[in-house]
Amino acid sequence: KYVRLFTIGTANYLAIAGHTSNISRIDFSDTNDFTTWPTANRYLIGDRDGSDISGIAQQAGNFIIFKLNNTNFKPGGIYEFSGVPGSGQIRLINSDVGCLAHQSIVSYEGVLVFFGVDRNGVVGVYQYDGTPRVRYLSEAIEPTLNSLSFSALDDAIGEVYDSKYFLSITASGGTYNNRVYVGDLRQSDRLYKSPKW
Repeated sequence: KYVRLFTIGTANYLAIAGHTSNISRIDFSDTNDFTTWPTANRYLIGDRDGSDISGIAQQAGNFIIFKLNNTNFKPGGIYEFSGVPGSGQIRLINSDVGCLAHQSIVSYEGVLVFFGVDRNGVVGVYQYDGTPRVRYLSEAIEPTLNSLSFSALDDAIGEVYDSKYFLSITASGGTYNNRVYVGDLRQSDRLYKSPKW
């Protein structure tokens, strides 16, 4: 379901997650060999929390794993994998926020920006900088985002261009992404709506 390249110096690994047979498992390939998958490079991420891996991304030298309970849309947390596959360590960074859509995760100037939900059910754009504190960025459009249908939230797509985060979502009642919100990350507490497609 999810595939990302993970680079540590000159070593490259392919990471895959979102297995239907094990929703909490992530696998890393062998070093610079994307066809070999050692069992030592297989990790269970919070496997007893009842949540699915909902996104993966690299931030600096670490690999970040997002989890979400897809039954009640509550966050399963943000986990950090540090070290190299086979001997690396996993730790829970934040259990209050989860990612709703893997394709919404973007890297911008050393931080990750993503479409997520917090423990209180607040849907929005969040920023993760590698510390336990996750910053909420979309207060200006919170009422609109929280009125969206939960059935389409995982279709959200994010992209960064010219220091702006573009979030493409399906407005309530829609069957495809039909709305784009644009947030200036240089003024990251201000998001504004673009014209409807």
